[in-house]
Amino acid sequence: MKNQHYILLVIMSLFAFSAMAQGPPIRTDKPIMLGANKGTIRTYYQYFKHADNHYHIVPLMFEYNVKSNLELGIEIPFASVTGFDRREGMKPGDIMLKAKYQFLRKDKMGQTFRMAVKASEMFPTGRPSEVPHVGMGAFQTYVGALAGFESLKYGIVGELGYNHFSEIHPNYLESRMSFGIPLKKPVYPVNQVTLYFEYEARWMPTTDDHAVYAAQGIQFAFRSYTIDLSLQVPLVEKVPVHFTRDIAVLIGGRFIL
Repeated sequence: MKNQHYILLVIMSLFAFSAMAQGPPIRTDKPIMLGANKGTIRTYYQYFKHADNHYHIVPLMFEYNVKSNLELGIEIPFASVTGFDRREGMKPGDIMLKAKYQFLRKDKMGQTFRMAVKASEMFPTGRPSEVPHVGMGAFQTYVGALAGFESLKYGIVGELGYNHFSEIHPNYLESRMSFGIPLKKPVYPVNQVTLYFEYEARWMPTTDDHAVYAAQGIQFAFRSYTIDLSLQVPLVEKVPVHFTRDIAVLIGGRFIL
């Protein structure tokens, strides 16, 4: 148990000081923005198994930069559930409104470092299932900070934040980290293939429950489009049953407006 706590602490400490890779990471948010009056449309399909049920999640995400350093967005997830004695088709999940503000930008030849803060509010609009994105049955407020470094050879992005529930569930600290390695020389228009190694950690202080996940992904970026493929597995998972998830498969894409 002590070793698990030490590993979790080290990972979350690294996340707090980490930073972005060519193309936006697959499972991690980014502090690097596209510029004023630019936006993205993104969707993906994610499958995971939880408590003998099979979940299929398809969120629709819209993000728009009202300024070069201020981004607003909305996420509308849809989810279906199948199990031994349960079969429910696609229905809306918990809708999220979000905002992000970039407060630091340092550019040099062939590299950049940026930092941002973000906040989001999730509404209990989904079915009462107590499963993230499907329907947690409570309001969620999230605040966090992002840092990112990107060069022509690699990129790192990290996030550390706090998630507060209005009721039912324990609050938790969450941290994410992503390493991106482009496999091709940068060209314009964009034509890039990037490998991503991503990590996620969660800690619930009131119960001392915690979890760590690792994901391997690949992204194909061409012109204004990306195609994302990712496989996530749990490394440590001592959390309430409604937060657990087995192998999670993600297939998706995004378009820059």
